[in-house]
Amino acid sequence: MIQGVLAGIIFALLIWWFGLPLSAGAHPFWAEKVIWIGAPIGMVAFFVTKVLAPMRQAIVAAIILTLAGVAAFQGKAIFAASYGENGLAGQAWFIGWITTCAALTLLIAAIARWFSTR
Repeated sequence: MIQGVLAGIIFALLIWWFGLPLSAGAHPFWAEKVIWIGAPIGMVAFFVTKVLAPMRQAIVAAIILTLAGVAAFQGKAIFAASYGENGLAGQAWFIGWITTCAALTLLIAAIARWFSTR
C-alpha cells in the first residue's frame, strides 16, 4: 500500500517538474494547478478503491483516464473554436485536465501496488 502512495506522490512531482500538462495541451495558466488539484484527488481515489484488486484498480483508472482525456481534448477544441466565448467548454477543458491528473496518479499508484504484491 505504501508503495502506491509513494509512487503517486513521486509521479505528481515528476509531472510538475517536467511540465507535462503544459506540453500536452493544458492552458498555460492552469498547467500547474491541475496537478496540485488532481494528484490529491487521485490519492483519495486510490484509498477509496483499495478494496479492488490492484489490476481492477488499474483498469478503472485507465477508463477514467480515457474519458477525462477525451473531455479535455474536446473542451480545448470547442473553447478555442469559440474564441474563448464558450464557458462550458472551458470548464470541460479544465475539469478534464484535473481528472486526467487524478486518473494518472491513481493508475501509477495502482500499478505500483500491483508490482508490490508480486
